[in-house]
Amino acid sequence: TTTSSTTSSSSSSSSSSSSSTAIYYDALFDVPNPDGKLRISMTAQVSIIIDRAPDALTIPSSALGTRAADGSYMVQVLGADGTITPRKVTVGIDNNVQAQILTGLEEGERVVATNTATVGTNMQARRPRGPMGF
Repeated sequence: TTTSSTTSSSSSSSSSSSSSTAIYYDALFDVPNPDGKLRISMTAQVSIIIDRAPDALTIPSSALGTRAADGSYMVQVLGADGTITPRKVTVGIDNNVQAQILTGLEEGERVVATNTATVGTNMQARRPRGPMGF
């Protein structure tokens, strides 16, 4: 982890696919470089953490159904006997990859993910080893 300050920035956007837009920011940072490993015009991918949820119960965001008027979501829970049952859940932090589940699921329960191209057909609700950061 390096602490730095921004000296200038600009932004541009580029469509990454037909359904989403990626936003790129060009910025100049003053960063300590005591060992001289950093060079002029080097690039970096930077993650900005907006919120954290240590020891959070998470599921793939693709397992969330449509958001209801009360803010809850429906997920499909896979039972031990192979039956699928809809269940209402309350979501905390959601970074569009993993969603924090506040109520409605227990650790170890399996949910059906709708986007099986990127995740398995069912995923286990789990707690990550490190903090969930966004």
